[in-house]
Amino acid sequence: MILDNIDKIKGLLKWPDGVFYYIQVIQRKKENPDMPVSDMKRYQCFITSLKDLDIHLPRIKKVCCDYNARAYISILPRSLEKLAKQCLLEYAQRVNKALYNRVWDIPNRVALSEDVRMSDKKNKPLRMFDVDRKEDVQFIKDFISGVGIRIVDAIPTINGAHIFVEAFNPSLLNGLATKDEDYILPSGESFTYRPDCNTILYASTSKSL
Repeated sequence: MILDNIDKIKGLLKWPDGVFYYIQVIQRKKENPDMPVSDMKRYQCFITSLKDLDIHLPRIKKVCCDYNARAYISILPRSLEKLAKQCLLEYAQRVNKALYNRVWDIPNRVALSEDVRMSDKKNKPLRMFDVDRKEDVQFIKDFISGVGIRIVDAIPTINGAHIFVEAFNPSLLNGLATKDEDYILPSGESFTYRPDCNTILYASTSKSL
């Protein structure tokens, strides 16, 4: 089965000057039991416009299908200027210490760092709640709206949904029980706060959706 969130995610992306988004296709042992490691990156790309995204989509889809994998994207905008400066800093530190292992992977690793996130003064930043069970999604959406948090959209996942909301005062959730990163409602449903806003753009899965 295919999970295709491309059109919904396009509507969440913002394109100020100098922005980029980072996409990575991950093959996971959970869906591929014969893998010798827990996960493996099969493809990655930097996107600076919707045209860029459309150019890369055929390859992203093919890699997902070839490897029974998932394409992830963080919908938080990132800055090309900060990426360049952070990479330059890390290259200089590596040269100074003569450490060159996996030096080719520095841009990909830096792209995921909080240090390169872009400040967007025109739009409220987004936050994400991860719901693991489809049957809980609507109930949790109703709860979130009920405490005054504005829901922007809900992106389907294999088992549940990623609920995107506008940045909010954390005190709105103070009445909930917590366990690790999970918030637990009095009726037992739970959701997880994911500040990285990393969600599924496209996925190939053996599960029925």
